[in-house]
Amino acid sequence: MVPVLGRNEPPRVNLRHIVCCGLLAITGIIAGCGRSERYTNISLGDPCLAEFSDLRCVNQVLGFPPLPPTASVAVDRKSWPSRSSNPDATLYIYAKHQSRYVEFRRASGVMRCVTVQVSVDGPRQYTTAKGTFNEFIALTYPASLASGMQGLVIQYHGPDQNLASRNDIGINEVTPLLNQWLARP
Repeated sequence: MVPVLGRNEPPRVNLRHIVCCGLLAITGIIAGCGRSERYTNISLGDPCLAEFSDLRCVNQVLGFPPLPPTASVAVDRKSWPSRSSNPDATLYIYAKHQSRYVEFRRASGVMRCVTVQVSVDGPRQYTTAKGTFNEFIALTYPASLASGMQGLVIQYHGPDQNLASRNDIGINEVTPLLNQWLARP
């Protein structure tokens, strides 16, 4: 006769299931993508961010708005070198009226910036079916042509239909607007 659990009987624990779950948990921890670091109001020149100095060069070359002197920064790092197109580290930079997403790949022992996205919030709001948002300009420089984008891509989202309907916005055209938005309190 096979025992059937009754209403008042506790479930039976199978040691094999416990061992398998434990091994899966350990494997998940070991195979985790890396480690994360979080810094609040850190100087972007701080020594703990020194290996990401390539970001300053890329910002200047592309004409992006200057980096803020301090910001909240999150760093996600891989635990081991990647042979794929995935980044070795990703920076998330949050400051007043702007955020940046930056991917780095290690080349010859040096972290090189491969993808940068800067998003600057404007003062006006606009409403879509998904809610009400501040207008913003996103500047994206992709890592590879595989992304479907070539070179610097600038997009505006907001109530200004003249900018919203265009896909050929140039950096010289938006720089005064970005500077104005970043200078506001």
